[in-house]
This record gives sequence, structure tokens and C-alpha cells, in this order.
Amino acid sequence: MSDLNVVAATPLIITSGAGALAMGAGLLPGRGLRRHAPTAVAAAGIAGAIVMSVVLWGDRQEAFAGGLRADRFSLLLNCLFLTAALATLALAWREPAAVDRRGEYAGLVLIAVTGMMLVAGAGDLISIFLGVEILSVSLYVLCALEVWRERSLESGLKYLITGAVGAAILLYGLTLLFGATGATDLATIGRELAGATFTGEPLVVAAMALIAAGTIQGAEAVLYYLLAYAAMTLAAFAVVIVREREVVDGDELAALRGYGRARPVLGVAMAVAMLSLAGFPPLSGFVGKFLLFGAAVEADLVWLAIVGALGSVVSLAYYLRVVAVMWLAGEEPAKLLRMPGPVAIATVTSGVAVVALALMASPVLDACRGAAQALLAP
Repeated sequence: MSDLNVVAATPLIITSGAGALAMGAGLLPGRGLRRHAPTAVAAAGIAGAIVMSVVLWGDRQEAFAGGLRADRFSLLLNCLFLTAALATLALAWREPAAVDRRGEYAGLVLIAVTGMMLVAGAGDLISIFLGVEILSVSLYVLCALEVWRERSLESGLKYLITGAVGAAILLYGLTLLFGATGATDLATIGRELAGATFTGEPLVVAAMALIAAGTIQGAEAVLYYLLAYAAMTLAAFAVVIVREREVVDGDELAALRGYGRARPVLGVAMAVAMLSLAGFPPLSGFVGKFLLFGAAVEADLVWLAIVGALGSVVSLAYYLRVVAVMWLAGEEPAKLLRMPGPVAIATVTSGVAVVALALMASPVLDACRGAAQALLAP
């Protein structure tokens, strides 16, 4: 197989290319074109990348001398990232911060996804670092997109500073890993770390503790929980986005008082998301946490499972409070604006996905297991 087998990189190329085209579409003449063309271009690129990820599903293919891999693990994550990006574009429909900068917004979202996909399919340390940096730089700019708002610029600057520090720490860690193993490709590093030489190294032990047990079961559980978590957070933030457009400080808990009674559909979506995040059965959040804790126990990390379970119990106070405020507290809010269709569809779809991932747990877990096996295969 050629080292420059670009077929494996097709989803990445489509996504990055669509991002560049979306930015260019924001410069078209006519206000209508500038507002709608970038989103259409970005959505078409996302659809094409998802189709190619499905087409490539199967045995591992490599591109660029093994620097990028297309296997079931990376392709499953590709579909997750791209679907989340599509929902993000839908939630930004008529968003004031994105209306006049639609090209930049849509393009940066796709470039950020390109970074995520590069990390998911990375075959060496260099690809991982490049992917993280592409993602981070895109998010810096997205945070500061509202250049006329001081808080937006402040958030971008703060993220830039913390991101730069984080990148330096990551790069230092990757350098130490290269020094310890003498390699940058993940396959060689995995073989070196599997040897007895590194068993007692404190940094290696800490890394293994942080990595969801280094087993097929652990990777499977993490993948399932990522799918569930994406649906839960999209549903929750979708409700907050709708409320932010109606009142000042719409992201405050006080702004959600009685909101469930005023907008029952949004109230149900938020309740499902919060209960799932808290780990209530039979929602997908419960299934994901059960799998994660079970993988920890199977790997003789019982203490880690206990810590995770205790953390879930503590989180109940926060998640249930949101549900109580939306349905039980105060009078129904008076100011309600019409919801754009794409925003409503994204919100409802995310809430339904939280339940569907639990009802269809068996086939979803089969796909996650195949992806986990591809990740840990030599």
C-alpha cells in the first residue's frame, strides 16, 4: 500500500475543504447569499464526509506513512463529530453572533472538526499534536467571534492563554514519551510500553490510570459514553441557547424558572438530558456509566469505579435542581420568542437520541466494540 494513500484521508480532506469553501461563501455578493450559502456548503461537506466514513468502514487503511489511520474507531468518531457539527450549525440558525459572520462561523466549526478527526485517526504523536492545535486555534477564534463585545474578546484571550500553556505541557509530555520509547508512531510506542521495562515508571502508571483501563471493555465503554454525552449536552445547551435569545442572562438558572411549563417540549428535552447526565436508568447516561464502572472493576480498578459512582451521586444535586427549577419553581416566563425550525429540530433530535441510544444499546455497543477492537489492534 502506498504511503500516500489519500483514500483513508478522504473524510478529513472533504471536511477541511468544505470549511475553506464555507469561509469563501461568506464573501459572496448579496446579504441573502452571505447568510445562507456558508451553512449550505458546510452542511454539504458534513454529509459528504459522513458518507465517505461509512464507505471506508472496515479494515484499517493508512495514509501519509501511517500518520493517519482510517479504521472503525476513527470512523465512528468521525460520524459523531460530524453529526455534532451539523447540530451546532442548526442551533446557530439566526444566532446574532453568527448572522453577519456566517462564513467565518461555519468555516471555523468545520476546521475545528477537522482537528478532532485528525486526533481520532492519528497514527503518531505529531498528528495528535497537529490535530489538537488545529482544534484549539479554531476555538480561540470562535470564542472571540463577537469582536464588538468585550466579554467575547476576553473569553478568546483567556482561552488562548490557557490553551498555549496546555499545548506546551502536552508537547513536553509527548517529548518525554518519545525520549522513553525512541519512537513517534503509536504502534511502536504501544509495543514499548507493553514491555516490563516501563511497568514501574510513575508517568506511565499515571497515564494508564487516566486512560477508561486500557482494555477492549474500557474503550468500548468510552466510545458509547461519548455518543451518549454528545446527545445529552447538545439537548441541554440547545434549550439554553433558545432561552438566551429571549432574555438577558438567559444562561442563568433563574432564567429557566417555569420554562418547562411554558415550553413543554423544551422542558422535556432538558429533563431527559439532565436525568441522563445524572445517570438515571434506563437512559443512555446510565448505560454509559454502568459500562465505564464495569470496565474499571474488570480491570481491578475497583477504587476508580467507587470514586466515579460517588461523583455521580454528588452530581445529582446539580442536575435535579435544573429540572426542579424548570418545572416547579416560579411563574411561567412571559417573554417567549418564536423558535427557528432548525433549532427546534436539533433540540428535539438530541433529546430523542438520548433515549434512542439506550433503547438501541445492543447494536450501538456492537459498533463500539468493533471500533474498540480496531483501536487496540496492532
